[in-house]
Amino acid sequence: MRFVKWFISVGLVCLSSSAVAETPPASVWVATSVSQQMQAQLWLPGTVASRHDAEIAAEISGRLTWIAEVGTQVAAGDVLARIDDSYLALELAAAESAIVRLQAQLTFLDKKLERFTEVARSQGTSQNELDELTSSRDMAVQELVEANISREQIKHRLARTQVKAPYDGLVVSRVQQPGEYTEIGEDLLRLVQISTREVRIQAPLSVAAYLKVGDQVEVSYLNQSAMFAVRTLIPVGDQRSRTMELRLQMNDTDWPVGAAVKVALPNSQPMQVIAVPRDALVLRGKQRYVFSIDEEGAASRIEVSTGIAQGDLIQVVGELSAGQAVVVRGAERLQPGQKVKVENRLAQAEKVANIEG
Repeated sequence: MRFVKWFISVGLVCLSSSAVAETPPASVWVATSVSQQMQAQLWLPGTVASRHDAEIAAEISGRLTWIAEVGTQVAAGDVLARIDDSYLALELAAAESAIVRLQAQLTFLDKKLERFTEVARSQGTSQNELDELTSSRDMAVQELVEANISREQIKHRLARTQVKAPYDGLVVSRVQQPGEYTEIGEDLLRLVQISTREVRIQAPLSVAAYLKVGDQVEVSYLNQSAMFAVRTLIPVGDQRSRTMELRLQMNDTDWPVGAAVKVALPNSQPMQVIAVPRDALVLRGKQRYVFSIDEEGAASRIEVSTGIAQGDLIQVVGELSAGQAVVVRGAERLQPGQKVKVENRLAQAEKVANIEG
């Protein structure tokens, strides 16, 4: 009986070995492990902002007669709003009339002084009378100067009844409406320049040791990702939060002003590591492993631990070296020693390129 059981066991093992041997090669896609420098990253929230985003205010009091509609694109110098200028126009007319009157008076005094001076030479007119007339003429000159200054001040205020755009931008909101009375300094509308967008982040002071102006960092928004350069790094921390401000120069992405983004900032010194694509990792409970393909086209399971992740790559620590072919697709059902058929060719993995099943 014992012999029969042994015979059956041996038969089952033989059948199992035969089945494995006859199993067709599994189709897999591979990539090459690489040795490269990586840094630990800290993902932080950021905001897309414009470098020119302002609430445009009134510079003179008065009734608002017109204001640009929301969504209007304007150029620098274009009119954004108009304030009633009728009273100032009357003041300007009065000032110009006063200037004409003072010019006439000054002309009269000049001629009178000229005649009086000639008479004084020939007839010896009193010096006091001459001095009094000269003083009157000089006072008329100063009154004319003051009148001209007053006219320019009125013109200045009159020009401020047209609120103009300080830069190219988009009207995104109106604070006041036509017909309302506005005072000096009251906000009228918000003007945003879309072309000068940047990303602003409040980051821990610790990242300042690993960043400098010009460094490229990864930024993600929704399902998009881009690399932006550090434009400004302000290594002065807030006493409460112990954070500093970073500003990133945006490229031609169309992310809207106000969008919430995530920014990956370096949080360690660069280190040389072995990295594989994230898709190469097989997770089974607490186990982490990858399948490598040998020269004979067989799968070999390698236990690894993971470290720094950067983009599509992740650091692995285990019996894996740079240049080895690892399975990135089709590893879920692989068994150690199983033959495989590589469906893709990789320039970085010459050994794998020759494995065609």
